[in-house]
Amino acid sequence: MGFANVRQGIAISAGTGVAYTGIVIFSNSNNVSFGAQASASSTVVTVSTSGGLGGAIAAISAGTTQASSGQVVFSNANGISWGVNGQTVTAGITQISAITIQDVDWAAATCPGASSAINLSFRRTFVQAPITATRIDLMLSMTNAGSTAGSYTISIAAYTMGGSTASSVSSASAAVTWNSGTNTGAASIYAGQSDMRWQSVAIGTWSVTPGDYLFALNISINGPAGSTPGLTLFGQTQQASLLAPGGGNFSAYFCDGLYSAGTGAFPSSVQLSEIVQTHTANMAQPNFQMAGTF
Repeated sequence: MGFANVRQGIAISAGTGVAYTGIVIFSNSNNVSFGAQASASSTVVTVSTSGGLGGAIAAISAGTTQASSGQVVFSNANGISWGVNGQTVTAGITQISAITIQDVDWAAATCPGASSAINLSFRRTFVQAPITATRIDLMLSMTNAGSTAGSYTISIAAYTMGGSTASSVSSASAAVTWNSGTNTGAASIYAGQSDMRWQSVAIGTWSVTPGDYLFALNISINGPAGSTPGLTLFGQTQQASLLAPGGGNFSAYFCDGLYSAGTGAFPSSVQLSEIVQTHTANMAQPNFQMAGTF
């Protein structure tokens, strides 16, 4: 009896395709490579990958550092925040860390030797751009006879105006102290505080919006007679006169001037009539700078 040729059917399926006849080829693609290793009894198909299966990212590099395994985390820092929306990575800038300097002038009061005799100095100014200020800097020159020890306190306040009343919204102060000595530049020694230097007043956080303000300044010089320093604040020159035509004073409005009463503290509110604006009270106008972020 003869037998007809009988071929047993073999099919290979991949994805949505099926191969019934011919040669099936494993094609290299998407970072996957195939090979075959034959022996006397069998043939072995081999698989290798490069860059991860399916073209996945094998490593992420940032700067001089590379992550090639584990979980990569985008960390919120330096004003940039990250998020994931579906399959999309998002980034947002919350605040640029930058320093801006806002120049403002005020009228200066003569520094007396007792805090009870301090006259507050007021200066009206317009802040043009919003600033989150953390300190105020002043240019100040200090001398003290015999290079002796001493101290003083700088106090600063901001007022807003409504009608004939100005109301305090923020205030801060900084105490400056030193010991006698001229052989070192340390801040704790006279030699490190004397002459012309910047002095800073930490103000926490003042969120100053654009608008008109009255800025107030006083300086309390502490210590016994003979040890109190002489202080000079630098800025514009003194006004010669603020007399109205024909004599007398001009009609006052919130502007440069001194508080009419001696005080060692900032009043919560100030009346226009309490600010003296004659030429003897409208003194030289030192500068200060607000530093912070915008």
